[in-house]
Amino acid sequence: MSTVKSLLYKAGSPDDVICSIDVSVAFLQSDPYPCDAPKKYVKYLPHKFATPIYAELSGPVYGLRSASLDWFMTLSKWLESEGYHPKDNERCVFVNDKGFTVVTYVDDLITRGSRDETDRFYKLLNQRFDCKESTELDPNNALSFLGFDITYVDVEPSLVDTHNKQVTKEGKVRIISIDQEECVNQFLANYDDIPVIKNINSPMANKHQILANDTPLDGEGVNKYQSIIGVLNYYAWNLRYDLAFATSRLSQFNNKATVGTMQGLYRILSYLKATSDFRTTGIFGPKHDELKYYSDSDHAGDLPITTCSHSGTMLLLNGVPIRWKSKKQPKTSRSSAEAEIYALGQTVDEPNFVNWKLQDMGVKIQMP
Repeated sequence: MSTVKSLLYKAGSPDDVICSIDVSVAFLQSDPYPCDAPKKYVKYLPHKFATPIYAELSGPVYGLRSASLDWFMTLSKWLESEGYHPKDNERCVFVNDKGFTVVTYVDDLITRGSRDETDRFYKLLNQRFDCKESTELDPNNALSFLGFDITYVDVEPSLVDTHNKQVTKEGKVRIISIDQEECVNQFLANYDDIPVIKNINSPMANKHQILANDTPLDGEGVNKYQSIIGVLNYYAWNLRYDLAFATSRLSQFNNKATVGTMQGLYRILSYLKATSDFRTTGIFGPKHDELKYYSDSDHAGDLPITTCSHSGTMLLLNGVPIRWKSKKQPKTSRSSAEAEIYALGQTVDEPNFVNWKLQDMGVKIQMP
């Protein structure tokens, strides 16, 4: 998701068009298998008493482990033939000579570029593949992509307190936002026993409350705990950096969940319910790119759960978080300075791959 956020918040023209599309039954539109490829067969059994019917596959179908790779190879081959070049570090990014950028995620594509290049790309795409109707981002139409809703508003330049801004043809500054409100509300609708906590401003329960009741959960309770943790990790990894630390801490109890940790989990759900409209917001098409990195740690802050400290890392592109991490350190630090230095080392390590991906997308990185 950091690639998509980078596409939206990197410097460029404020009049660029953001558009997405979904390729219909993409795997079935993959190139057929070559004649010299190993033969693959499918078995069909109309009913349990019927004689099995075997058929040789001429190309990928849904259910094959290799189908997604076959589709990607088909799509990337076509994109290259039309002048959209794959990048070395982010293989799902394709850029043509005019800077038009395509980001692919299986059968979902999101693009950014000028009006002429956008129209040209989608005309070519629809000529080659059967696609659903494309969606263009505009003030009256949110763009949904991978469970995220992308919106924007145009405001007067005087309302934006930064010099790193450009105005559109209409003389406005475009502010773009990403949220998961609809996705979060659908998830929370499955749990009608979420406690209401007034004025809740933090997702993290006190560690002593977590340890107050160490009664193990039964099998069904453990399955429920792990299911919720899985969804929260998805939110924390992709958009909700405010959940990262709390989710990381409670994930440590995945195979030994207790009544106390479940209560801590429900606090996160209460916080999530109260902040379902959370969104990241930034300027669309700033003049130049600014990267900032932040690092922090505690020192054995989870005692008596563990003696290991916890590291936090956040990367900002033009003031918008695009990548973050909250992770327990693997060893016990003997001082707060040692814990901070270890966290700083992780923070310095983390941006390398992100920086390479950003360079692939045309972001100018000033290396030390």
